[in-house]
Amino acid sequence: MTTITHCQRMRDMLALLEVIRAHLAAYPVAAPVNVSADVFDGLVSVQLGETGLSAVAEGLLSWADTLTDCTAEAWRVPHGNSVHLLINGRAAAAVAVRIYGAVAYDPAIFPGLAPGDRQALPLDRLRGRWGGAAA
Repeated sequence: MTTITHCQRMRDMLALLEVIRAHLAAYPVAAPVNVSADVFDGLVSVQLGETGLSAVAEGLLSWADTLTDCTAEAWRVPHGNSVHLLINGRAAAAVAVRIYGAVAYDPAIFPGLAPGDRQALPLDRLRGRWGGAAA
C-alpha cells in the first residue's frame, strides 16, 4: 500500500478546486453557497443557495446541463423535515461532482419517501414538473 504524502494530497485538492473554479468561470450555473472537495473520494460537493422547489430544480438543472453522466436523486433527511435534491455528474477531467439543494418535505410531492430513504429521479421530472413550476 502506498502512502499518499501531504504534498500529494495538497496537489490533488488544488486540482479538484481548479476544475470547479474553471467550471464556474465557463458556465452560467446557479451560484453555490458552499463548495467542498474530498481528495479521498475525488468528489467536489456544491451546495446551492436556492430555496423553494422550482428554484432548486432550476439551479440543479443549470448544473446538469454542463456536466456529463448525470443522475438525480431525492434524499429525505433522517429527521424527515426536508428533502435534498441531488445531481451527480462529471466535470472536466472526469471529476465527480455532486450538486444539491434542500426543499421542505411535502408528502404530495414525495409520496412514499420515508425519512432516511433515497429515490432516483429522472432529470425530466426536475425539468418538466418542477422546473419553472409554482410548486
